[in-house]
Amino acid sequence: MKSMKRPFFFLLVLALALSISASALTGPDITAGAALVMDPDSGEVLFEKNADERLYPASTTKIMTAMLALEYQNQDEIVTVPNEAIANLYLQGSGHNLKVGEEIPMKELIRYMFVASGNDAANAIAIHVGGSIEGFAQMMNERASKLGCTGTHFVNPNGLHDEGHYTTARDLYKIAKAAMENPAFKELAAMTKYVLAPTNLTSEERTFYTTNGLISSNRYGNVYLYGKAIGIKTGFTTPAGNCLVSAAEDGDRTFYSVVLNAPKIEETNTVMSFVETKQLLEWAFDNYSTEVILSEADPVKELPVTLAKDRDYVALVPQYSISRLIPSDLSPEDFTRIIQTEESVQAPVEKGQELGTITLTYNGRDYGTVPLIASEAVEQSGMLYFLHQVGEFFNGRLFKIILVVVSTLIVLFIVYTIFANRMRVRRRRNYRRKRK
Repeated sequence: MKSMKRPFFFLLVLALALSISASALTGPDITAGAALVMDPDSGEVLFEKNADERLYPASTTKIMTAMLALEYQNQDEIVTVPNEAIANLYLQGSGHNLKVGEEIPMKELIRYMFVASGNDAANAIAIHVGGSIEGFAQMMNERASKLGCTGTHFVNPNGLHDEGHYTTARDLYKIAKAAMENPAFKELAAMTKYVLAPTNLTSEERTFYTTNGLISSNRYGNVYLYGKAIGIKTGFTTPAGNCLVSAAEDGDRTFYSVVLNAPKIEETNTVMSFVETKQLLEWAFDNYSTEVILSEADPVKELPVTLAKDRDYVALVPQYSISRLIPSDLSPEDFTRIIQTEESVQAPVEKGQELGTITLTYNGRDYGTVPLIASEAVEQSGMLYFLHQVGEFFNGRLFKIILVVVSTLIVLFIVYTIFANRMRVRRRRNYRRKRK
């Protein structure tokens, strides 16, 4: 940092909170086997229940399938549905609307797969992209590993039950978040209706509606509709229960929710994955908001300035503000401020000059570090600077060397003078003796 010459930094900790106990928001009572609510911007977990327990994902598997399929280079390439894609699907699961030999563009096959949850399309995509279902499953596992998933293993692209096909709520969030970073997937995740155009084997259009009751009333009426929801994918098998991966937006806030192994209340025909997802997301919106926890307009510290002309300090302000999502029972004043600067700075000081840092923490968590800058310029005093330079000279190494050299020369001169005087006295004595 400019004007920082001292070898050590002064660490000043201002504890602004009287108590640093953790935020104690109580989340909804969830009956699902696992649940998770995340803030994707900060990566903060807002709610979790058994988030790392391995469970069956059912058709939420298709999030990964769609993500990989959308990355396929030629979206207009024609995919011919092979027999392997639909074999045995009539005996289990949903989505067996395609015929062997049907020719469908890749991008249309993806839309049908995701909106209608077509297992046949998922298989056809897998075979076309990965060479086989097993080859595509390997691609899925490789991507999951790269995304940091530690409790996931895929064996098929559709989510039909298999003991070796499992994931966790936390891993599904990672997969969904990565998928939603692709605008094409984000558009896909919000689709409520899809019309499959006639193909070489089907002369009529086929219309499909999403299985996601949060974004469409087609299947469940208005019971589960949620205006803030922007997708993403449902899933169901008997072993997996009702599963739902969701995202919702409200202003500048976006939250992700994962609910796995939720029950269905048969007496009322209530699908709890929708009910509890809405509860979780509304709880997050009600209890978390984005607040300015550090303002660039607020002075943080007065730093002493030496050799200054008109003042002996400069006010330090944050270079920029920090805004963070925080719970409603936490205020900006509750954060601990760790300020790191030198004990003083030497003039001149430029406006905006970086002179330290401030870090905000709460309950051991780091909420950001910002440079501290001078709020205004401070001029140097010419007289003080001259006196300082004089003092630096007399205290400096060069002056000490000169002093030693001069002192040595003086001593040598004195020694030489004494020796020369003695020699002159001796010569005079010898001269007198010779004359006698």
